[in-house]
Order: sequence, then structure tokens, then C-alpha cells
Amino acid sequence: MIGQRFGKLTVLERVENNRFNHVCYKCQCDCGGITIVDSSNLKNGNTTSCGCIKSKGEMYIQQWLSKHNIKYIPQYSHDKIILESGRRPFFDFAIFTSANQLYCLLEYNGK
Repeated sequence: MIGQRFGKLTVLERVENNRFNHVCYKCQCDCGGITIVDSSNLKNGNTTSCGCIKSKGEMYIQQWLSKHNIKYIPQYSHDKIILESGRRPFFDFAIFTSANQLYCLLEYNGK
């Protein structure tokens, strides 16, 4: 499994089994994050990122944006957008122009 890719994850090394005695691997995500994943979750597609992408739909959007060389930042929060609660919301993707200007924000909510 070492060196294989599953979604955004590349398997780096085998680590000790989890508490259920399942084989686990240390993986690096395309975003730079590191995560430990049960091998069955890698193989069946349940885990495809370190958590930076929350759904398979978001993964497909990210792949499409990358394929078309569209500049984006995942899980983006803007300091000028504040909810009534005082919190800043996170958007799945922020799209930028070639001049690094924010163009739009995307939030994937399923089909």
C-alpha cells in the first residue's frame, strides 16, 4: 500500500493497528495534512482526505478546479463575512482571479 494514492491521500507507511486490531497507515494529504487511516477505509473510499474535504462531492469539485487550472482555496473564511452569532462561516471553496482577487465562494450542499 505504501506509495499508493486514495483520493487526495498518499500512503506513507504502515503504523500500529488500531484498537480494533485493524491495519492502519500514515497518509499525507495533497493539502499537506497527515492522518492515520484504517486500511479498509482507504480501500472502500470512505476516507479520501485528511479532513480538508468533507465529502466526495467536494473532492470531485476540487479535482475539476485543479484540472482546469482554476485558482482556489478550500475551506475558506473571509474576515468581512460575519454571522449573527459573531462567527465567521467557512465556504468549501474560494475562487480567485488571475490577479488574486476573490471572484466567488462555493458551498457544496449535495446534488
